[in-house]
Amino acid sequence: MAEPDPRSPLASMSELFSDVDRQSDGQLAIRELLFATQLTLRLDPGGAAAAAVAAELGQPLPTLPNTLVSEDGLEALWTGPDEWLLVSFARTPAELEAAIRARLVAEGAGDAISLVDVSAQRTIVELSGPAARSVLSRGCAIDLHESVFRAGHCAQTLLAQSPLTLQPLAGTDAVRIFVRASFAHHLAAWLLDASMEERTGAARALAGEPASLAR
Repeated sequence: MAEPDPRSPLASMSELFSDVDRQSDGQLAIRELLFATQLTLRLDPGGAAAAAVAAELGQPLPTLPNTLVSEDGLEALWTGPDEWLLVSFARTPAELEAAIRARLVAEGAGDAISLVDVSAQRTIVELSGPAARSVLSRGCAIDLHESVFRAGHCAQTLLAQSPLTLQPLAGTDAVRIFVRASFAHHLAAWLLDASMEERTGAARALAGEPASLAR
């Protein structure tokens, strides 16, 4: 069966990636993560509001560049000296925003903050499997080796000339990609092309042909 055309607005991300796991013989799986809450938070990291948000999060906001913290399904990714991306798959944007603002009131934190729902702004794609980092390294200049880029880290970088954020997951070989929706189908097309070696290599191996002929 021919692959869906990544350029088509009618081709969903799920359709584009549906056969990658089978075609790569389990070396790579790609899926879109739907319905994630994403809020951009800006505040003074040394102020009372930061302490109030830390109380809601369960631990202090990360202040070391390119790191994140996670507690009870709520993640805070450092994206700047006074900016974080809050991500949750358990709470809606309205629920999370209301909880944070209630905490600010309860803690008497009167300093200014900015809390903006950007859930529709980004698509989240997750790559997993032994070949996940190898595929990503074909279009990304940063060092993605597990000894350097590991759980608790995140990175704002370019992948296939698309600005995005990468996040390796704890206890797994998966890496999440936070990409703006306007770049999503371009990235999908690039991922399908970049994973061709694993996919055709697995097919040739099943057919008894040398995998080195894959590309």
